[in-house]
Amino acid sequence: MAKQHISSDLCGPFPKSVDGYLYALCFVDSATNYLSVYLLKSKSSSEVREAFNAFINEVRHLLPKDPSKIIRWHTDNGGEFMSNDLNEFCDEFSIKRSFSVPYCPPQNAHAERMWGLLLRPIRIMLSQSSVHEKFWSYAMLHACAVHNVMPSSKLPNEISPYEAVHSIKPDISKFRVWGCVSYYLVPDHELKSKLSPRAWPGIHLGLDPQRKGYLIYIPHLNKITTGYHVTFQEHRFLTFNDKAHSCLRKGGS
Repeated sequence: MAKQHISSDLCGPFPKSVDGYLYALCFVDSATNYLSVYLLKSKSSSEVREAFNAFINEVRHLLPKDPSKIIRWHTDNGGEFMSNDLNEFCDEFSIKRSFSVPYCPPQNAHAERMWGLLLRPIRIMLSQSSVHEKFWSYAMLHACAVHNVMPSSKLPNEISPYEAVHSIKPDISKFRVWGCVSYYLVPDHELKSKLSPRAWPGIHLGLDPQRKGYLIYIPHLNKITTGYHVTFQEHRFLTFNDKAHSCLRKGGS
């Protein structure tokens, strides 16, 4: 993977998400068009540094090992990108900084353009499913994952960014329609009686990026959990209760 030129841009504020996020920060590799998105609760430089650190740790094995190959991180002049902590972090990893001219978005066009590619499908997903906009953070991560496995006209033979990075074709068989009706198999220890429902209806929020499962919002429990044994009805959508998001809690299975 030629991670020699990485562009970033911060987008927001969005409505406060169910998990407390207001902003999103993207990292896009110029060579492969591979996109990574990190969610932020503020636009402080400390949160940007934490996200950049997480990104570097995630792609460390893909970065050039030859010290003569310069890794360059390109951003605009936003205050969130201008701090001594960030500069010191980049110096530690021999990452060179570059910046666009103030008030000249075309000089950071690659990262800026990614928001256009993400926000349109996010609006469509939220509208089609009638899921509350406070779930935008899940829709954004799903849109990012879809972008990385889709063929790209900018790459040789129109391969996907995922294939350009990993040299194998992506497995798209696990992708499901975002926001569709899903049925979550209730674990035995959560059954209240032998007459309790064996599956709960829920809303599909995308693949769990940390576990091999699906993120499911279960409205009657007001809870987001991860399920492995899930059945989908991809042409159906639940009637969403606008009040349900107010006390949302997250759980795992």
